[in-house]
Amino acid sequence: MFAHCSVKWLHSGSKQALFCQHLKHRSIIRAAGHDVHEFLQGLITNDVSLLDNRRSTSALYSMLLNVEGRVLCDLIIYRLPSNNLPTLAIECCQDVASNLMVTLSRYRLRRKIDIVNISNDFQLHTVFSADDQQPHFSLSHCPDVVFSILDPRLPSLGYRLLVSTNTDVSALIPGCENSSNGYDIKRCRLGVGEGTTDFPPGQCLPLECNIELLNGVSFDKGCYIGQELTARSRYTGVIRKRIVPLTLLSSVPVMPGDAIVNSEGKDCGKVRSVTGNHALGLLRISELIKKSVLHIHNGYHESVAVSASVPPWWQAGSDLLLQQLIHS
Repeated sequence: MFAHCSVKWLHSGSKQALFCQHLKHRSIIRAAGHDVHEFLQGLITNDVSLLDNRRSTSALYSMLLNVEGRVLCDLIIYRLPSNNLPTLAIECCQDVASNLMVTLSRYRLRRKIDIVNISNDFQLHTVFSADDQQPHFSLSHCPDVVFSILDPRLPSLGYRLLVSTNTDVSALIPGCENSSNGYDIKRCRLGVGEGTTDFPPGQCLPLECNIELLNGVSFDKGCYIGQELTARSRYTGVIRKRIVPLTLLSSVPVMPGDAIVNSEGKDCGKVRSVTGNHALGLLRISELIKKSVLHIHNGYHESVAVSASVPPWWQAGSDLLLQQLIHS
């Protein structure tokens, strides 16, 4: 199928508390063929040529958009070790895997590209630290590990490991503990969306999902599906809403889709995913600038106080509202 790789990192500095989580909600699709890079280049937001064997890049964050420029799904593309044809692994939300397979097959046309969902044979895990630093650990050669690659969005999200089904990742890494939702909490704290709950298909604009701040889009690679609206939104210099981290200040239940309101009672956003007292929300940046008092109105007509924060990894760039927010 493809060659397995030997990987090893050594501890550096003080010992970190490490955790791993099986990403059951994510699927892996393998695409192999001489034209696979050219094929994906015209479909997704990022520059697939960076995954060429002559480059050092081994993973890319990206999105697949519809013709209106709305997000269909978020993706992480990995270069797989292979003895034969160029081979990529496409990570996506499990909910959209079947539709993604159909879309890829439709656009493949006559290209000789093999597209297979390998999620039954392999599992995706993440290894992350208890703090917000890049994890450092030792992983000896193991034939059950296909790859271990640093998350291309943020180093603090840790490493993605593709392993054979039923592999116990915690047993491969000394001192690593299994976690049921630690990664989900970390994502919410950091303000990084993922999957169909955070990005409802056909409803989100990629720049509202912080794609350019997470290294997920190339503005100079050429045309791809949905490129025109994405480029136009960027060059206007103002993205009015973005995914932000939220902290719930009470134990009142909150669900995705609940409205976020400001002190005047006006809707200013929507809740996306929720894990414990951490959540992600699509919020108007103006409310962050004004430091508004925010509440969530849930489906039981209850009000929940919520705190919204600015992710530490945000950079102002050319966005005028971000410039105003970060320098205020």
